[in-house]
Amino acid sequence: LNACAQVEQMGGSADGIVINSLDFYAHLVGQSSLLSDLASMGIRLCRTRMVNPGTIIVGDFTAAATLYDSQRSVIRFAEAPPGIFPREGLAAYGEVYTTLAVHLPTHFFVASLT
Repeated sequence: LNACAQVEQMGGSADGIVINSLDFYAHLVGQSSLLSDLASMGIRLCRTRMVNPGTIIVGDFTAAATLYDSQRSVIRFAEAPPGIFPREGLAAYGEVYTTLAVHLPTHFFVASLT
């Protein structure tokens, strides 16, 4: 919650937290009313392995960053390259083209859970 306050001290309004899945399940699920408190404040959580365990990113994602879709992303089934899977066959194939523009980097705060 201190990280949310830091974002607001910079003029933003914390509306999102990015957290490692290990920390989410170890520290938040079933521990207290924190998840429902965050939800009631309009703060959404994103669980991902792309943030190091013990670290969270809190930010004003609505105002401070924009994710652009290139309108050319593809998801389809295709023959996998040889040697990828134990047997031949169709596999899910995806290409995602996006751009992230950060307008207000001061509206993000990286915090340690320890």
